[in-house]
Amino acid sequence: MKLHKHQRKFRRGLSIAEACISLAISASLLTAIGSAFSSSANIIKHNDEIVRAVQGARLAVNRITYELRTAQSAEIDDESIDLVTGLGEKRNYVYNPDTQELSVTIPDSLIPLKTHTHVIARSISDVDFATNTVSVTVRLTATIGDNAVTLSGSATPRRNVVFD
Repeated sequence: MKLHKHQRKFRRGLSIAEACISLAISASLLTAIGSAFSSSANIIKHNDEIVRAVQGARLAVNRITYELRTAQSAEIDDESIDLVTGLGEKRNYVYNPDTQELSVTIPDSLIPLKTHTHVIARSISDVDFATNTVSVTVRLTATIGDNAVTLSGSATPRRNVVFD
């Protein structure tokens, strides 16, 4: 049986060309969405690394300056601070440029001659501890990729202490 011209118009379905064009458009849209999602995830991860590094450096500056304010004594050089807190506890803050970590060493209160070392800040590219014998300035630079943030703080002891 032959189909007349007006009967062909009412046939249902897609031709192969239409299906291929729809697939090509869908594939390019999904590729663009996937690429945007991947870029967004990478940016979020990078921002999280920056926030963690800066937060660690900020907490380290706050802790060091607080302990310096209440210290009984302290010895300071460019990359370390040895101090005795107001309660008589020893603290040793040391920067390791190879690992880019700032750590604190605390003696064990129960076992003599045993110490515990804790990393208090990571991704620290530069540290400067300086004193004018009256106050101490603490400067830390946190670096992730091309982003660097420098934080600083200064402490003058509440006691009559001369820093070495």
